[in-house]
Amino acid sequence: MDYMLVARSKSADGFSNEPGAVYFLGVPSDEDGPKFRHKMSPRTWCDAVLEQASSGTRNTQTTGDIVFYVHGYNNSQETVLERQRKLQRGLEHNGFDGVVVSFDWPSADNVLNYLEDRHDAKKSALMLVKHGIHAFAKMQEPACKIDMHVLAHSMGAYVVREAFDDADDTADIAQKSWSVSQVMLVGADVSVSY
Repeated sequence: MDYMLVARSKSADGFSNEPGAVYFLGVPSDEDGPKFRHKMSPRTWCDAVLEQASSGTRNTQTTGDIVFYVHGYNNSQETVLERQRKLQRGLEHNGFDGVVVSFDWPSADNVLNYLEDRHDAKKSALMLVKHGIHAFAKMQEPACKIDMHVLAHSMGAYVVREAFDDADDTADIAQKSWSVSQVMLVGADVSVSY
């Protein structure tokens, strides 16, 4: 099962390229892309992710790992899922026993759509705070021994930066002690001047 947080609007049994509600999905391994029918309740999703993350780690100080993948612009949902699976396999090949989950924000799978995608990325950062950071911060207790890591590619780095900035301004998150173990920004699209 592959776990995704999707911040795209619903379209038939799939999703569009526009911002919408956030859906927690568990995509079966034999499916090529996320569908609305893969929707799970937030609690069931979080429990499943934590269970898969708790399968062990090489670090004796922790009991598991979650890698939270945030894709860049010009990515279809099928591409996001394919890359998530590739990351999972590559990490497992190198001894990783945790889980890779993704935050799928509405990029349009069109290289000429950069500015609109950037606008949607900003909106999506708020959804990442409300449904991603908030959900995990709520579950993170002082004795929590699962490490959370973030891997963001291209404009996904912008989404993460904006989400972290907004999380500090959200009272119920700012008052909670939460942390991310490692952050990796690949081809980061963060400091761009116009």
